[in-house]
Amino acid sequence: MQTENSLVVDELSDKSDLHFTGHSVEWAALYLSESELSEQWLLDAVRFLVRKIRHLYPKGKPKTFASDSECIEYGNLCHALSAL
Repeated sequence: MQTENSLVVDELSDKSDLHFTGHSVEWAALYLSESELSEQWLLDAVRFLVRKIRHLYPKGKPKTFASDSECIEYGNLCHALSAL
């Protein structure tokens, strides 16, 4: 099984957790104290988001969207980038 930094490549290709992890980290960044922001679970989530974005968007930007469902995917990316 091929892996990338201990994550299964198929897991990196799933875009749904980009939204959920990004949104969760986004809220955590707003409301946690400075010391809580250094906790391991949050650092792991940030590392996951960075790996996920680099895997899904290797050229640095999303493509032009042809439909509303593809546009929702861009919203997921926005939450993740806002969190970072």
